[in-house]
Amino acid sequence: MAPAITDAGDIALFLISTNKPSITISNSSTTNRELHGEITLNQHHAELLGTVNEGKQALTWTLERIHTAIAASAVGCCAKATEMMAEYTSEREQFGRPLSHNQAVTQRAADCYIGTDAMRLVLWQAAWRRDSGYPAAEEVRTAKWWSAEVGQQVVHDVQHLHGGMGADIDYPVHRYFLWVKQLENMLGGGSAQLSELGKLIASKAKVAAGVA
Repeated sequence: MAPAITDAGDIALFLISTNKPSITISNSSTTNRELHGEITLNQHHAELLGTVNEGKQALTWTLERIHTAIAASAVGCCAKATEMMAEYTSEREQFGRPLSHNQAVTQRAADCYIGTDAMRLVLWQAAWRRDSGYPAAEEVRTAKWWSAEVGQQVVHDVQHLHGGMGADIDYPVHRYFLWVKQLENMLGGGSAQLSELGKLIASKAKVAAGVA
C-alpha cells in the first residue's frame, strides 16, 4: 500500500502489486542494519483503495499508530540502554573507585533516567487516548518528538559513559544507539513533528475563533 497526491491535491491510497515487471525492489542500507527495500515504479498501474477523498483519513489513522509504535520502541531501547549504563558504571573502576562515584557521571546517568521516564509518560498518554477513542493527534506527535529528540540524547549519553567499551562492537550497547538513531528520523524527525504539531494547534485555534 502506498499514498500518493493526486492532480487535484487530494491524498489517495493505492494497492501495489509486487509481481509485475514494472516494479523493482532493491536492498537499501539502514542505520541499524534492518532489511529495507527501495521501490522503483515504472509506468506501474496500481489499484485505488476506496475513493480518492478517503485517503487522507486512512493515512492519518495509520500514521498515528505507526508513530506511537516508533515512540514505544524508542522507550524500550532507551530503558535498556540506561540499565546497561547503570550496571557498567557501577562495576567499572577507575582510580580505585567505580565510575558511578563521580558526580559528573551520576548527573548524566540521572538525565538518562529522567529523559526515558518522560518519554514513557508522553507515550502512555498518546497510547491511552488512541486506545480509548479520544482525539490523539497532538499527543502522538508529542510522543514522536520526545522519542526523536530526547531519545537520541539518552543513547548518546549512554554511549559516552561507556567510554572505549562503547566503541567495541562486540559489546551490545551500540545496537541501541543505532536503533534509536534510526527511529529518530523514521517518518519525520523532531523538526518535522514540531511543524505538524504547530499546524494542529493553529488549526484548533482557528476553529475556536470561528475563522475556519
